Amino acid sequence: MSDDKQPARSLMQAFQTELDEGAFERIFSRFAGPALGVARKILSDHEKAEDAVQEAFLQVIRKRRQYDSSRDFAPWFYTILRNICTDM
Repeated sequence: MSDDKQPARSLMQAFQTELDEGAFERIFSRFAGPALGVARKILSDHEKAEDAVQEAFLQVIRKRRQYDSSRDFAPWFYTILRNICTDM
């Protein structure tokens, strides 16, 4: 399966279980742009939005063991991002 077709759920599972850096990089490249758009909309500040996205991905790394691989990645990730934006 090509990288752009591989579900984020399976990429996250590879990162979660094997610390597969390539899988994390593919998740980042797929979600960073859209996440920045969401954060900008919530925060109305580009720099704060960039900080929020960076923190969201750090939380993905820190909380990788909490991810339930039977569920889609996107809702889990965007919940983390929205919570960070709310805290900011």
